Parts: sequence; structure tokens; C-alpha cells
Amino acid sequence: MVSRRHHFLPQCYLKGFSKPRKRGKTHHVVVFDRHGKQFTSNIVNIVVKHDFNRVEIEGTAPDVFEQKMAKFEGDLAPALNRILEARNLRNAEDRAILLNFIGLIAIRNPRHRESFRNFNEQVVKRMMELATDTKERWEGQMKQGREAGVLKETKTITYEEMRDFVKKNEYRIDLKTDFLIASEMKSFDAILPTLFNRKWVAFTPPTGSSAFYHV
Repeated sequence: MVSRRHHFLPQCYLKGFSKPRKRGKTHHVVVFDRHGKQFTSNIVNIVVKHDFNRVEIEGTAPDVFEQKMAKFEGDLAPALNRILEARNLRNAEDRAILLNFIGLIAIRNPRHRESFRNFNEQVVKRMMELATDTKERWEGQMKQGREAGVLKETKTITYEEMRDFVKKNEYRIDLKTDFLIASEMKSFDAILPTLFNRKWVAFTPPTGSSAFYHV
């Protein structure tokens, strides 16, 4: 069975901020939402989004990317534990895993996706404004599309109808998850060298004090 509940922040990371319950079988954190509401939740039920990693590519399992992320998180969990135990970043392998994790969460989250979608929406809407600026331009665009085989023969929409639709601006441009993931991974490849080239220092609290990763 393919899971469709995908965490965009790994549970192994959230555990560091949690309090175990039922003899460690579940882990709970105090959550503050953007509206100021406070509540306690099992980490299974937060920072999770339906089909966040689902792909729709012919001949490919829809959860192939989710499985890849799960494999990475399998390496991340013990790396985080070793870093916390050592209280430093001297282990090169663990440091590399941590920096990959930082890069992933920086660009793979719903807020970043919405910003990217909104940017593309504004670009497309501006293109539609230009394409429907005159009747001659719109009919020229349609002719080119039909000749290129991009446009199928469907119900004819008049220029006036299309221009009215564009001017009302009552539509939304969505992007396929496949495209979003591909764009994110290109950005990830671009920022990762920068993360590795930085000089990182681990700050640890005095012995006996409450560490930042505890609630």
C-alpha cells in the first residue's frame, strides 16, 4: 500500500523536541500555529501533507521519491544522535548528512512551494495578458499552437470570451508535483556547495542545563 501522508520535516528530527509517552511508543510536542493557537500533538500528525512527495510518471511508482527520502532519513536519524552525543561536528560523514538535511528543509516545504507556484502564476498571467492584448495576436497564437500540434481541436472559444476570462483574473495556476520536486532538487544541487563551503561551529549548552532540542 502506498502511503499518501508525507512528512516534509522528518519525525526523527521532531523527536529531538518531543516528550515520549506510552513508554516511548509515541512522541508529543507543543505546537504553536501562526494564528497563536497552542496545542500538544503527536509528531505523526504535524508537518505532514497529503501527497507532498507523490510523482505521476508513467512506469514509475508514485512513491518512488518518498521512498528515497525515507532512505535518507534512515541515515539521518543515527547521524543526528551521534552529533548530539559527540556535541560537535567533527565527524565528516555525519556533518555531510546534516548539511544535506539543512539544504533539503530550506527548499522543500509548503511555504517555499507556494512562493514558487505564485511566482509562476504571475508570469503565466502576464503572458496571458500579452497574448490577449489584441484579437490578431490571440488568433496568431492559436494558429501556431494548432500547427505545432499543441492545441487539440476542441470547442471554439472566441477572443472576446478569452479576453474577458483573463481580465476577470478568476483563475489559479497550479504546478504538478513532479515539476515542483524537479525544480527543488535543482535548487538543492545549487545551494549544497555553499553549505559545505561555510565554516560551521556547534554550540552546546553547559552540562546540566536544558538543551534547545528538549521541550
